[in-house]
Amino acid sequence: MKKNKALLFEYIHSADPEGRITSELVQVACLKGVMIPVNSELAAKGFGFDENISHRFFCKEINPCIRSGNVIRYDNKDYSIVHVADYGKVKVIHLNTLIGRRSVRSVVQNLRY
Repeated sequence: MKKNKALLFEYIHSADPEGRITSELVQVACLKGVMIPVNSELAAKGFGFDENISHRFFCKEINPCIRSGNVIRYDNKDYSIVHVADYGKVKVIHLNTLIGRRSVRSVVQNLRY
């Protein structure tokens, strides 16, 4: 498989002069790896995740910013990091297409009502 580049973004929170908290995405790193789609809810439940996993990204990068909550942009699509599995030389990053907790909560609320 061909390795492609993905951009790693991190949320930076700041307060404006009126005291409102704003968050913006800031590019942290460029990752090389392979993206594989996962189209099964059982994949997420097999790892014990509450959220559904839509993709896995395999890479050999060593970066402390690769952690859950950050965002990976791959082929101009944003994916939030659900979990990072570190296997020594290789990291498997489990991704979800929903960005941020607000999106997940709104989807869950819509399903309940």
